[in-house]
Amino acid sequence: MKRPLLLAAALLSLLLLPTACKNKNPQPAANQAAASPTPNFDATLKEITKLDEEAIRKNPNDASNYYNLANTYFTAGKFQEAAAQYQQAIRLDPKDAAARYELGQCYLRLERYDEAFAAFNESLKLNPKNAEVYNEMGNAYVKQERTKDALAAYQKAVSLKPDHAEAYFSLGNVYTKLEQPREAVQAFTQATRHNPKDADAFFNLGNSYSRLKQFGEAIKAYQEAVKLKPADGEARLRLAVLYLETGNRDAANAEYNTLKGSNPELAAMLDAKLKQQK
Repeated sequence: MKRPLLLAAALLSLLLLPTACKNKNPQPAANQAAASPTPNFDATLKEITKLDEEAIRKNPNDASNYYNLANTYFTAGKFQEAAAQYQQAIRLDPKDAAARYELGQCYLRLERYDEAFAAFNESLKLNPKNAEVYNEMGNAYVKQERTKDALAAYQKAVSLKPDHAEAYFSLGNVYTKLEQPREAVQAFTQATRHNPKDADAFFNLGNSYSRLKQFGEAIKAYQEAVKLKPADGEARLRLAVLYLETGNRDAANAEYNTLKGSNPELAAMLDAKLKQQK
């Protein structure tokens, strides 16, 4: 039976986490365990890999066994090894769109972009309505600085999955790069609507409103950003500057006092601005 990639990540992460500890802000599933190794990481990975390999020995013609082993490698950040196992799964089950998608993700992380696009396109032939494939294609285009291609890919992703917060966030970044702040505002607004705890989306939304000189809306966005991420010094600095621009010196001073304790360098920059405005 095929084990989904997110489940593979969860199983490995649960085995590695101390029993009394919860991860409040988990990293992406594919890299979570590998990016936060514990002393037992290698042993746990070997145990899961051994179980997957044993399943392959018992039934070498079952594509799902190779897919499961590939997921284990992918979760651990071993993308070369994962790619080899996804290829085996595809060889046994050529109509497996998910395996082709995951293979494309491996190639993307290995920066083998032509192979990534080939795998993504093959996956789309089998499942043309998978928004995640278009989102990953957008990410690949961004890495290659193919901005207009990235724009089309992210637009397709959100048309297929209108609540895709990550694709909206990336779409907003592309519009920003294309110097289209109005469109960026629309994209980041959707990103915050579908993921209201994304501080970075609110920060970028504030930047886009600032470019349009809609300072009241920008202030609201930056306020939400610092509420969600109090240690974001850059958001506090930009918020304070807008307070000054709109005549709210007391609020700007409050941000300065906060920055003094958390980010003296940015506090010094803001102090210079405050002195200029006296």
